[in-house]
Amino acid sequence: QGSTGEAPSEDRADAAERRATEAEVAKVAALARVKAMLSELEEVRSKLTDSRDQNAKLRQQLDTANDTIQMLGCKLVRFKEKIDKLKKEIRMLRGLRGEEVVSSDEEDELDVSDFMVPYRKRAAAAVGKARWELLSEDAALSRKRRDLLTSL
Repeated sequence: QGSTGEAPSEDRADAAERRATEAEVAKVAALARVKAMLSELEEVRSKLTDSRDQNAKLRQQLDTANDTIQMLGCKLVRFKEKIDKLKKEIRMLRGLRGEEVVSSDEEDELDVSDFMVPYRKRAAAAVGKARWELLSEDAALSRKRRDLLTSL
């Protein structure tokens, strides 16, 4: 009985040792997977940081482009107003000299396209004008737009 009693305890010891070895192998494999996941996580973080930096640069470029567009739109409105004033002055001077005042297709085309500029941008470009003047101009441009649309 002594020898048969020792065999089960040896089997138990062998089984415990086997389980300990298997647990150690599983632990090493799990640590390797964790290390791989950590390195993958670092790569993803690095890519995310790069993407954020690139997005910030692109947003800044977009803001700059939008500001430039707004500024050019304001300049365009101011130049169109200046052109209109100069055309009126030319017409007046031609009228004083007794010449026949003729409007060209180009002048009409410029007048028609004025209404395409939104009120908000025209107002921003018209520094020093009273609000009632801007609204009066807007009414005239709205009338032109309405007339153009109804004539089509």
